[in-house]
Amino acid sequence: MRTKRISITLLSLLMAFSNLFAADLDEGFRNPPEETKPWCYWYWLNNDITKEGITKDLEAMATVGIKRAIIGNIEGGGPVKMFSAEWYDVTRHAFREANRLSIGLMPFNAPGWSQSGGPWIKPEQSMRRVSWNEFPTRGGAFSRKLRPAGLPASQDIAVLAVPRLDSVSVVGSKRDKSLHFSHAKPFAARALVVHGKAVARLYALQDGKRKLIADIQAVGGSAKTDFLPNGIETFSFKEVTAREFELVPAPDCQVVLTSEPRVAQVIEKQMGRVHPTPSPTWESYIFPDTVEPDDPSTVVAKKNIIDLTDRLNADGTLSCTLPQGDWTIINFGMVTTGRKNNPAPPEGTGLECDKMSKTHIEHHFNSAFGKLLEDLTPAEKAAFKGITIDS
Repeated sequence: MRTKRISITLLSLLMAFSNLFAADLDEGFRNPPEETKPWCYWYWLNNDITKEGITKDLEAMATVGIKRAIIGNIEGGGPVKMFSAEWYDVTRHAFREANRLSIGLMPFNAPGWSQSGGPWIKPEQSMRRVSWNEFPTRGGAFSRKLRPAGLPASQDIAVLAVPRLDSVSVVGSKRDKSLHFSHAKPFAARALVVHGKAVARLYALQDGKRKLIADIQAVGGSAKTDFLPNGIETFSFKEVTAREFELVPAPDCQVVLTSEPRVAQVIEKQMGRVHPTPSPTWESYIFPDTVEPDDPSTVVAKKNIIDLTDRLNADGTLSCTLPQGDWTIINFGMVTTGRKNNPAPPEGTGLECDKMSKTHIEHHFNSAFGKLLEDLTPAEKAAFKGITIDS
């Protein structure tokens, strides 16, 4: 009997709490609390903005219960140029009206919606990548300007002299529907370098038979997405010794077969070529390992590489004396990726900021919002609720 009374009591309490919850839920839908009110994107398209239009937009938002609006200055061509005196006046009007109507505003962190850039970003403050130039030479006196024109000294990384080992490289020649690689003597092929697109199979011709070495999938790049769309595609495989090789079918580009070990897909591994859509798969950035050569003497030993970084002059010229032999001098530096914020008004478009530098990020935000924040009155600033970083 006691158990039955406890069960009835718990059931009564549960029903009471359920009724209270249902009442609260009903009230919440009829009068939503502030934290549940919706936000919206508010695009100022093509510089076509007026104070009257801004007031009407905000009043309409207030009427339907919008809590916060995210401002995006998208594209250009209209009468109110971004960052002009008129633009600052109209923008302050928006914050003033938003405060009157209890709506918070959150501008995008740059003109356009992607991503963090503007005309105030210099190349050395922008998103950058490692670049290098190679200069074949022989032992003895060397003097040459290595740094590309227009790059400041602050973008230098290193200058190395790498001994050039003996190797065999054969440029393929077209024969019927295949590409042939022939050498006077048998050599150990370790890599294939494709200067373009190729979907083919590489064979060694041994004793009148074809031996499959590797499947070649060189799909090329896109200037829309890639930093190095025309970069080489490199394929590494277990070494095979023969005098003749063939690639079937023959691609419409230059292909080089070499005994020199090469890093497999070196351009892709430095993100010079990326997945062509915004939806890469798990496998899109899993690249094949480089096959280590059987003969370690074909790889340059680290102890034999000469660091010449401190010999580079302020004007980018290297003057030095190298030991006897064949050498390749490699100059490493940083260059801008050239990526810009978009789709922004022309007067608000520039290089993307280096997101890995606190100094450059601070410069970007001060340039984009410093004047506006200085000019806003306390009442106007009350509507400034933060910065939005979109896609």
